[in-house]
Amino acid sequence: MEGFMKIETMMWLLPVSFMIHDFEEIIFINAWMTRSEKELGKKFPHITARMIPHMKKLSAASFAFCVAEEFFLLCAAVLIMAELDFYSAFAGLLAAYTIHLCAHFIQAAVFRGYIPALVTSIITSFYCIWAFLYLSKTASVFWTEAGLWTLFFIIFIVVNLGFMHFLAKKFERFLNRWAEGF
Repeated sequence: MEGFMKIETMMWLLPVSFMIHDFEEIIFINAWMTRSEKELGKKFPHITARMIPHMKKLSAASFAFCVAEEFFLLCAAVLIMAELDFYSAFAGLLAAYTIHLCAHFIQAAVFRGYIPALVTSIITSFYCIWAFLYLSKTASVFWTEAGLWTLFFIIFIVVNLGFMHFLAKKFERFLNRWAEGF
């Protein structure tokens, strides 16, 4: 693997992988929710009772607004990690992203069917495996430290996701007012 590409290039493939993955969610989530609403309600009535009304209120633009913020933060983090050689922190970020992909595999298994993000979870998981192998062979990663970074990033992502869904509601109201000419 050494000599194949620079480590910074491998690191910058994480935001690329993230966007490929999130494009599938942005494109398919609204149509999938509409098509799967009844089945979701039967299988997961308690979760669906809160999730469906919230998701129906969000347009693709509001969902993309959340993704854009996450992408901006991810790019900023990768920039800092690549410039300062924070390979253990990057390994933690990569692990958090990999766990996110695994969550989609579990969701699809529980749902027993396609969910938006499944196809790109499969595709981008190959990048994650390759990136971990690359890091283990070419970078100075302290895996205990990477584990702590993973925990940090999981907590950060969960909190940020909740905050972004709160902002997405406000963004949706803004879009509606803007469309009506205020």
